[in-house]
Amino acid sequence: MNNASGLVPRSTRYLVFLVLFLIVNEIYDTYTTQYPSIIVDLVIDEFSLQQGQYSFLLGIITLGTYFVFLSQYLADRIGRRIMLLVTLFGMGFASFWIGISTTPIEYTIASFFLAIFFSSDIWTMVMIEESPNMHRGKLVNIVLVGGCAGALLVPMLFDALVVSAGFSWRSMTWLAMLAMGFALLTVFVKETRAYEALKEKRMGGMPSARHSIGRVLSDWKEPFSLKNRARTAIIVLLGFTIGMNYYFILMGKEFLVRDRLFSQDGASDVILVMGIAAIAGYLVNGFLIDKIGRRKTITLFLICFPASVFLTVLGDGFFIYAGAAVVSMSFWNVGICSRIYCQELYPTRLRGQMAGWRSLFYAIGTTAGSLLGGIMLVATSIDLGVIFVMYSLSLVIFIPIILRFLPETKGVELASMA
Repeated sequence: MNNASGLVPRSTRYLVFLVLFLIVNEIYDTYTTQYPSIIVDLVIDEFSLQQGQYSFLLGIITLGTYFVFLSQYLADRIGRRIMLLVTLFGMGFASFWIGISTTPIEYTIASFFLAIFFSSDIWTMVMIEESPNMHRGKLVNIVLVGGCAGALLVPMLFDALVVSAGFSWRSMTWLAMLAMGFALLTVFVKETRAYEALKEKRMGGMPSARHSIGRVLSDWKEPFSLKNRARTAIIVLLGFTIGMNYYFILMGKEFLVRDRLFSQDGASDVILVMGIAAIAGYLVNGFLIDKIGRRKTITLFLICFPASVFLTVLGDGFFIYAGAAVVSMSFWNVGICSRIYCQELYPTRLRGQMAGWRSLFYAIGTTAGSLLGGIMLVATSIDLGVIFVMYSLSLVIFIPIILRFLPETKGVELASMA
């Protein structure tokens, strides 16, 4: 039976396949996002770097995430499926490059390219556009829950390969390299219904080259029109601020080992707890976002994040584990709520572009957070814990702004929004 947009819904069998495929994709995405954070201190030691020096290199690495705008914009121009293939293969290839790097420069360049691919999140667009309207949040979060296996594998493989077996930190890239082979299975993934509808609309008009250029320019300007500029400003600035707070994820283990004197095993245990908490958070988020809506759900996690950062930095013993767990749960769910929200606020022809703008400002925030953190560590007596707290408080500003200016998008029909 056709839905309200006139498009035939995907079969249950195909949706099951798609969810399973995207779960494996997300496992690689999550694994490649997080394994660099668990090898930070080992990379610093091997290349004889200081905290501040590595923080500056980290700032350069995060510049790779700026290119996410291009990959997500290309998803609007050439399709979701081909960009899913490119980014998945890229994660494997960049990890191979990291594994054979022998200097800080090689490591930085390879990590730069890894950042391009793991930050693309094309899978989110695919799942959002293919999901039934009232189950969109649940299906996206089911993929995220499955993908959390990647986060759990990071400390488990670190303990097995590096701590127990005595392999180099480079062994953490072995699993990620397999993404190159798995990417070939993208041939069985269909282009999304929403993008196919957009493509048919574009083809139906048979526009001239001049008209096509004008349409592209019009699409570029539309998010910043008088009608959309307020919501666009909120989305991109929220992305920037979330990006700044990624500094906790990047440098959290370094904080535990250097500042709180955790052992490698102890720090790995905290990271494992954070991975488990992320899974629990996605399960909660999947229910809440479709039940009470996008605005209330993101507000809840915006409140929890700074409170849990305080607990992690100032607490001791059990409270560090508890605080870090809620930090992980809140950070990743603020991120996924903002991604879903962003793509539901705009029509199909702008969805990739706006996901790209959000991701670009997230990347700028990540770079700014790392560079500013490096400056404060080198030039002042401020330590990592204080930086974490300062960054987290900036998210509170968005609570009244979101509640006042952004509409609720629960249940909106995406396929009809050409």
